[in-house]
Amino acid sequence: MSLSTFRHWEISSGTSLGVHFRPGENRCGIYILEFSDGQRYVGQSHDVIRRFADHSRKHPDIASVQFCAVPAHDLDAAERQLVQNQRDAGHYLRNIDLVSQSWSDSVLDAVVDREIQISWAEGAPQTHPDDLRMLIARRRRATRQKYEALQDHPGFDAVFADVRTYVDRVIAWPSATDGRFWTLTALPSTGKSRELRRLACVSCGRVETFVILEDRESGDLWWFLNIEHGVVSRRALPRDLRSALAADDGYRTAGVVDRITGGVAGSLSDWLDETPNLELAARQLALNLMRKGPSLFARFHCDDFVDEVLLAIEDAAGLPTSQSE
Repeated sequence: MSLSTFRHWEISSGTSLGVHFRPGENRCGIYILEFSDGQRYVGQSHDVIRRFADHSRKHPDIASVQFCAVPAHDLDAAERQLVQNQRDAGHYLRNIDLVSQSWSDSVLDAVVDREIQISWAEGAPQTHPDDLRMLIARRRRATRQKYEALQDHPGFDAVFADVRTYVDRVIAWPSATDGRFWTLTALPSTGKSRELRRLACVSCGRVETFVILEDRESGDLWWFLNIEHGVVSRRALPRDLRSALAADDGYRTAGVVDRITGGVAGSLSDWLDETPNLELAARQLALNLMRKGPSLFARFHCDDFVDEVLLAIEDAAGLPTSQSE
């Protein structure tokens, strides 16, 4: 099929093609839109004047139009041939159909600049931006060993239960905010001494909010929980536990907080259930700290640990999971 008889007009969006056709002249055929950035679009239409008007409303950067009259029964074949001819000639097409590579507006453009895409298609070297996905990959590699060591600890089940409870009942929208506004660390290196070591630490913003510790000599596991100051009354606690609540002004970025100290590992759920306003006070502090900005401890965030915690929360809630194909 010969496609040599093309008419060409310099034209812009908002201008009608009608001025280039005589009354009653055949308007059925294939066309090429040429854009100001050098890209093109190939199409077919039974009425190219009407079709151009549609394109003109969507594309303000049309610079010229080429048109070739083609019988209606040959439109599909002619369009395919013209698309291939244009690609063979090295033109970038905005078409989505009939091409493997489209330079039409794409959601990918919001992630990778179109000029970088074109450069890549023309053989530019690979680039590796320091993006979130790369951060997570490096972080997993750096924290996995400590999480595996924690899993081997005889008290791991109690530690996991408390962390799951805290994340589920205290952290706002945990699956959307983890690693940025709150972090979970396995076997953190902070706070170590000959007597104590930390097994797990949840931090919100710039402040630790829930920490599980181990007495190195006895092997006992216990936790402390930071909460909003003044929300929980000491009288709300059983008499023999009232000394567990105390104010702490050691956090510059948080001001004075209240701290519950000495809960046995595995008991957090019972404390939240049985102590009036304790869950509320924990939520308020965590949310207030998250609202102040991202965590300083993102690079220590243990994604493997968080994965298991979130899945356990989902399983306990009976939430639907996606089926593997």
